[in-house]
Amino acid sequence: MNVIAGASFAYAAGRFTMVLDGIVGPWMLQHFRYHAPDIDVHYVVLRPDRDITLARAQARTVPHALVDEQPIITMWHQFASMGSYESHVLDTSTDDAHRSIERAAGVVASNMFRLNG
Repeated sequence: MNVIAGASFAYAAGRFTMVLDGIVGPWMLQHFRYHAPDIDVHYVVLRPDRDITLARAQARTVPHALVDEQPIITMWHQFASMGSYESHVLDTSTDDAHRSIERAAGVVASNMFRLNG
């Protein structure tokens, strides 16, 4: 995660807008949160409800995609209660992919989900 954070901040320092799309739990934020205090860091968690998460994951057709129920549900539970980061969650249960992107971009533009500053 340090390598990913370092690469992200290197691009951001070069004035590129960086979006890290992946599984980044609150337990990983120390790698990003204070890495560069002069660069805005936003944390947005897209979290559809449990059944929709499972259905979407199991509908994947990409080779080697994770489709087994147990690890998907285990991971969903890890994000089910975000504690002090619950305000960084968007419920995307009723969104298609385009709507999720629009909503995430909107909260980033609003600075509502900033971690620093």
